[in-house]
Amino acid sequence: MYAPSAPRRTGSSLVEVILALALFSGIVLTYVGALAFATSTMTHVGLRQRGLLLAEEGIEAARSLRENGFEALIAGTYGLTSGPSGWSLVASPDQHGVLTRQIRIADADARTKTIDVIVSSAQGRRQISIVLNTALTDWPLMLQAPSPESALCRPPKKQK
Repeated sequence: MYAPSAPRRTGSSLVEVILALALFSGIVLTYVGALAFATSTMTHVGLRQRGLLLAEEGIEAARSLRENGFEALIAGTYGLTSGPSGWSLVASPDQHGVLTRQIRIADADARTKTIDVIVSSAQGRRQISIVLNTALTDWPLMLQAPSPESALCRPPKKQK
């Protein structure tokens, strides 16, 4: 004798395959999206780090220029270039891949300059802007002993 068989379910295996493909596609798309976001974030962080290093290098270059002669720090906006003799200012901002660096020098007073180093980039939707600033003084001139004729070396006037 034959045992009665269960009624055949036609189309149920097709529905199961479609549901399995939809679930698998959702998982793959989520993974690919997360991977793309992580890659974009890592690229942005790396670019910011490189920009910060360029800004710090700009501050150090300005200090080096001050050491070679305070008079070389003329107010204006410049770029930097390096050569065998050291750093020098150039008329246009310097490019480092997608990053642009500007050095802004301003007179605070006769013996002090303010230095702003701006590193920027407009890559895609994420813009990067890093600003570092410092004040540089003509400190060797400030350390010189006053001359005997200066007001600092004269004895105080007697009051009557």
